[in-house]
Amino acid sequence: MRAVVIQVDADKGVGLLEAPLRELGCELDVRLAPAEPIALDGADGLIVLGGLADPVDDDPAVQAAAQTVAEALATALPTLGICLGAELLAAAAGEDTPRCPAEFGFHTVRLEPEAAGDPLLGGLPAAFEVFEAHRYSWETPAAATLLARTALTRQAFHLPPAAWGIQFHFESDGATLRQLATSEPTKSVFAAHGVDLAEFHDRAEQVTGSWRAGAATIARGFAGVMAARSAPAA
Repeated sequence: MRAVVIQVDADKGVGLLEAPLRELGCELDVRLAPAEPIALDGADGLIVLGGLADPVDDDPAVQAAAQTVAEALATALPTLGICLGAELLAAAAGEDTPRCPAEFGFHTVRLEPEAAGDPLLGGLPAAFEVFEAHRYSWETPAAATLLARTALTRQAFHLPPAAWGIQFHFESDGATLRQLATSEPTKSVFAAHGVDLAEFHDRAEQVTGSWRAGAATIARGFAGVMAARSAPAA
């Protein structure tokens, strides 16, 4: 299987997703900040990562990602949008992506009852602490099922047949978070949104370590969706 990965920022990669996806035989075709929409011929799935950009930004990489997501949605290609990627997925489905109460740092995500049988989130605990970094959100697409929330915003949806938007950063590993907390421009962005940088840095490995199994669960679920789509008809 081959998954095209749109990585908007150089310092925010696939992280905890990489190992479980590769172990399941998935090739990751990473495209860093593309300036043009990506051809998806021959791809079994699309993963769109987050970044400092917002969905409303006049940025070539955001626009290229948005057009690629729209193509994937039109062709029912399995799609996983994370943070900015989730916002672009909702926009491709015709929904608004408004500003929301900002969430930066570690927050508790709680699953909705409808997540119980979901291919990606169904195996997760009912509540878990995970990294968040966003000030925009999305309206749930009309045909989608809302899967998770925090106290402030919606966090995950499944848009049939094979698209998922997830606001929280289940892919981020400890090393990435420590770098974000100690380098610009993310250091200043975090501080401006009330993150205690020293505490965040010290807890990064603990939180991501306890969350590693959850990231693998989502990765396996998405790989299963891709495999089902790519399997030859009986």
